Amino acid sequence: MGRDWPWIAAVLIIALIGVRWALRGSDDPHPNRQFDWVGTVLLAIFVVALFFGLERGPVTGFAGWPLSLIILSFVALLLLVGWEYYLTKAQRQPVFDRVLLMSPGFL
Repeated sequence: MGRDWPWIAAVLIIALIGVRWALRGSDDPHPNRQFDWVGTVLLAIFVVALFFGLERGPVTGFAGWPLSLIILSFVALLLLVGWEYYLTKAQRQPVFDRVLLMSPGFL
C-alpha cells in the first residue's frame, strides 16, 4: 500500500499537465497570460508534504521525518503566500487569487 503513492503522484502530475494543455484553447480570453508554475509547485509541495506528515505522524511518531514534512509544508505555504503577493503587485495572474478569501461565499 505504501508503494502506491509515487504512482498516484505521477498520475496527478500528468493530469495537471494534461489539464493545462487542454485549457490552452483558442477561446481563452487571455491567450498571452502565463501559467503560474512556481505557485502551482509550491501549492503542490504544501499539500503533499502536509498530508504525508500528518498521515504518517501518528504511525511512526512525529519526531523525525513526519515533523520535517510538516515544517516543509508551512515553509512552502509562506513562500506561496509571498509569491502570490508578488504576482498580484506585479499585475500578473497568480495561481490562487487572494481576493477569493475576502468573499464571504467562498469560505
